[in-house]
Amino acid sequence: MAMACVTAFALWRAGILAELRWRDMGISAVMALGFGLAILLISRLFSRKPARSPSRAGLFVKNGILTVQFALFFWIFVQIAGYYVNMNGDSWIQTCKGDWSYFTLTLNDAESSFDGAIQAEEDPLFHVHAQAALGRLRETDDFTYMAYTKEMVNRMDEDTLREHFGDEDYEPFLQNSQYGFESIPAMKPHMEEIDGVRQIAMSFASMDQNAVEHYNLKAQAGRLFEADEFRAAKDQREFPVLLGAAYAPYFSVGEKFPFYTAYGTRCTARVVGILEKDMRIITEMTNEDDGYPTVLDYDIVLPFLAFEKLPEAEEMRSFALENDTRSLLGILAVAGEVGSVQSVEVQKKVNDIYRGESLFTVIANNATTGVWLFQSETRESVAILTALMLVALGFQLFSLCAGLISKIERRMYRYSIQLLNGGTVGRIFRGYFLEIAGITLAGLGIALSLQRNMVLVHTRYLLATGAAWLILFALSCGVIGGRLAKIDMEEIMRRKES
Repeated sequence: MAMACVTAFALWRAGILAELRWRDMGISAVMALGFGLAILLISRLFSRKPARSPSRAGLFVKNGILTVQFALFFWIFVQIAGYYVNMNGDSWIQTCKGDWSYFTLTLNDAESSFDGAIQAEEDPLFHVHAQAALGRLRETDDFTYMAYTKEMVNRMDEDTLREHFGDEDYEPFLQNSQYGFESIPAMKPHMEEIDGVRQIAMSFASMDQNAVEHYNLKAQAGRLFEADEFRAAKDQREFPVLLGAAYAPYFSVGEKFPFYTAYGTRCTARVVGILEKDMRIITEMTNEDDGYPTVLDYDIVLPFLAFEKLPEAEEMRSFALENDTRSLLGILAVAGEVGSVQSVEVQKKVNDIYRGESLFTVIANNATTGVWLFQSETRESVAILTALMLVALGFQLFSLCAGLISKIERRMYRYSIQLLNGGTVGRIFRGYFLEIAGITLAGLGIALSLQRNMVLVHTRYLLATGAAWLILFALSCGVIGGRLAKIDMEEIMRRKES
């Protein structure tokens, strides 16, 4: 047991276990004991005869092949199961905030995902498809879809800053200043001269109407956005903004000031309201302990704009397309605690809509391995892949059984001698029992090691793979026991004599 506890601690330190809990330690202890038995068996195989013995070497190779087969089985099992069920177990604790569970959509880290987004934006009908998809998302009853981002890199010019802040420090209002990057010179915003105008990136945010309502924003002065302010004419360059509470001493409702988009276009912001202090944005990525910002106090909030038609000017066209793309990378809010199946299902529904509109596909930050692997596939395609994988697993099981029977057949004459000398089938079976336990647990361990960087290993994941191991182990024992029970010594002797 001491070895098991030490092994469990080692698994936690290596990142194989996401969190160290007593129940996880119990499961890990069982796994560790299995690994210990496997090591013991292997050592016994080599201690009986020299390692160069062909029979023992051949046995070791066969056990190695069986171990790899079991590892492949567990690997494929997790890929299939992860598409249909969230095996991350306790992940809802990280996503459930108050009465809501949140899923922030993002592009896959894979290069093809970003390429898909770029190709989608180059489609002349991208804007039409994006707005159609957003309309369908906001009409669904399965979740509340809303868009919120702090990644818009818009700028303010030096003259505007001097006019409103004077000699006072405006650094807290800069882009990234609230993320703890101010101590890193490379990340700290600095004044740049663009087209003869000195500008600096400010902390802008964008929100759609659902987000404004969901987070229950309130204004201490002025008002919130009106419904028609989330729509824009194609040549519009003046936009309403909400200012965070920290702006109250420096700006007033009704005031206008220039700002510059990431593409260098000069636009005008019209202040329609100043928010109350501590207006909070909560998602599954909100982390109070690490100090990531959850408030809008230092932000300039733009509405996510649905342009009636794409602007003709190239810079404004790029601004409108970015609005579309950012809007599609929104947040799903589901009431209450979300079950394992529902957390996977909501992501599938979003991608069903996006694929129907020829858009890129997305995943949630806490997406399961299966959703991550198959996000670009339709449900029909995944069903076909699942069927093919199940067929492959069937062949895998057949191969495993055949391998086990082959091991018995090669030793059958020796077993017949043992039985004639007073041995029992049960004693022979016990030797196979320990050997197969070690082989199957070794295969499970290999699969866990390979998957630790792809799957958040929690209790449910361990229980699911453990259940699959028990099924395989029982099947293997059944095959061995059934074959040993049918030993016909007379037939074996005749076969040996012939």
